[in-house]
Amino acid sequence: MINLSKFKLLSRYVGLILLVSVLLVSCEKGNNVGGSNNNSADEAVSEEGKSVENKNIEDMNIVFLGDSITQNFESNGTSFPDIVKQETGANTINMGFGGTAMSKHSSEAFDAFSFYQLAEAVTQGDYALQEDALNDDEIPTYFEEKLEELENIDWQNVDIIVIEYGANDWGKPITNESDTYDVNTFMGAGRSGMDKLLAKYPHLQFMMIPGIYRYWPDYNNVDTDSSVNDLGLHPYEYSDAMSDLAKEYKFPAVDSLYGLGINKYNRELYFDGVDGTHPNQAGTNKLGNLVANTLMFYY
Repeated sequence: MINLSKFKLLSRYVGLILLVSVLLVSCEKGNNVGGSNNNSADEAVSEEGKSVENKNIEDMNIVFLGDSITQNFESNGTSFPDIVKQETGANTINMGFGGTAMSKHSSEAFDAFSFYQLAEAVTQGDYALQEDALNDDEIPTYFEEKLEELENIDWQNVDIIVIEYGANDWGKPITNESDTYDVNTFMGAGRSGMDKLLAKYPHLQFMMIPGIYRYWPDYNNVDTDSSVNDLGLHPYEYSDAMSDLAKEYKFPAVDSLYGLGINKYNRELYFDGVDGTHPNQAGTNKLGNLVANTLMFYY
C-alpha cells in the first residue's frame, strides 16, 4: 500500500525541482538579452571615444596658443609644449607667435596674430588678415611656417587648447566694466576669443597658463610683485586675471605663478641673468613639467 503522506511529500519535491528548472532557464534567457544590450553599450562607448572623457591623454591632440614663452624664444632647446609631449605622450602642436598678446596689439601686423584675431580666423576659416600681415617687415620669418601649420589643423580632432599670454599684455587695461568684450583689454579679448571658439567647437576643452614670474635685471631687478605700469597694475594682476578667465569658463588653470617655484631668491637658476622674461632651459623644463602634471590631473 502506498503511504499517502510520503507520496505528497515526494510530489512537492518534484514540483520544487521543476520550478527551479524553469527559473534557471528564464534567467539564462534574460542574461542573453542583457548581454546583447551590454554589447550595444560597449559599442556606444566606442562611438563616443572621441570625447576627452573617454580618451587617454596620450591619444589627445593639444594645441598651444601663446607668445614667445610658448614659441620658445630663449631656451635654446626644447619648448615647454615639447616637454609636455615627452611627459604625457600627447600630440602637442606649438602655435606660439613671439611678440603677440591676448589683447589688441599696438602693431597692426602683430595684432593679426593676437589671440582674439586667431580665434576669429580659426572659426571663420579665413586667414587673409594673417597672410597679409606676413608682408610686414617687422613680422619674423618663422610666422609664415607657423601660419601654414595653423591653417592645416583639423579643429574637430583637437581635444584641448592651452592658452598662455600676458607678457605682452602688460600695459593694457585688464578689463572694461562698461564693455566686458573690449578687445583692447586683457579679459575682454580673452572672452571674445573663447566665445568664438566654444560656439564653433563646443567639444573643445581649455587650460590656461597665467604669466610666470618675471623680473627686469636692467631696471634694478623690479619683478612681478614690485613692478608697476602706467595704469598702476602689477604683472601678477594679469596672471590673476588669466586664472579668473579660466574660472569664468569653468576650465582649469596651471598654478604657473604661485606654484612653479620660481622667485626672487632662485631666479638666476631659471633665467640667464640678462633676460628676466624668457626662462632658460631649466626654467622651461620646470614649466613644461608643471603643465604636463596639471593636464594629467584634469584630463
